[in-house]
Amino acid sequence: MYHQIRCFLEVANYLSFTKAAERLCITQQAVTKQINFLEQRLGVILFYRTTRSVTLTVAGKILRDEFFKINFQIDEVMERVHGVTQDKNSIITIGFFAYFSRKKIILPIMDFLSEKYPEVYFDIKLYDLTNLKNRLHDGELDICISTSNHWQSWPSVKTNVLRNDKLYIVFSKRHPLSEKPDFSISDLKNDTRLMMPRRVIQNEAIAWDSSITYRNKLLCHDLITLLVHLESGHGFAILPKNFEGSDSDTLIFKDIPIAGSHVGILCVRRENMENPLVLEVSREIENKFIKI
Repeated sequence: MYHQIRCFLEVANYLSFTKAAERLCITQQAVTKQINFLEQRLGVILFYRTTRSVTLTVAGKILRDEFFKINFQIDEVMERVHGVTQDKNSIITIGFFAYFSRKKIILPIMDFLSEKYPEVYFDIKLYDLTNLKNRLHDGELDICISTSNHWQSWPSVKTNVLRNDKLYIVFSKRHPLSEKPDFSISDLKNDTRLMMPRRVIQNEAIAWDSSITYRNKLLCHDLITLLVHLESGHGFAILPKNFEGSDSDTLIFKDIPIAGSHVGILCVRRENMENPLVLEVSREIENKFIKI
């Protein structure tokens, strides 16, 4: 079946049985045979074929898109397996909050761990807060590097705060407030606050947050969407400088003159974790980064 998928994707990509055969280093007849087998198995026609052209049918287009995803996942798994070389005798899966800056958070931690534990293969996953919690509890993750204002409510976990990072009021240089020399948070009362849903990042009301008033809010489904609105000059957001994209030279960061306006970077593991290597690695992360 996998060979049929590869043959189909090559023909769908080049719309040519001849080029697909060249790419796969097999004969054109072999490619045609595999496509015929696939069409018979599915009971649908995947290509319109004439002496001059090859085009995808509607069913072929659907299958191309779905097979592309499957093929990408297979390649990804193969690369991961290949990455576990013979000199790696242990695997630890670390989940990072997906919006953490690669340069400021993720890479420093992984560079440190790779140097400290060359015999360990670290499998890195990026998730939103909800998926981090669920996958940690389900045992799919050994350690989480996360952020949340309600980490105390995570059940059956051991949590250590690596550091607290300041939160800022952020808007674009295109925003009218960028030209105001004496900015204060009261200037936001007629503005739009850009936010992300709770499954992505916690937006629970905390004491200092209620001190910032605004006209309305716009819910953005992810950080990229929020940054697009932000950099276009539409509204403001409350963000730390440890998020991906926060180093953009189009953004302006203003201090929040309210006590407690910060967010923690956390190292989280299951409370009943018995793997001594996971316990050691989590302690090393804490010792390395708790004062940074």
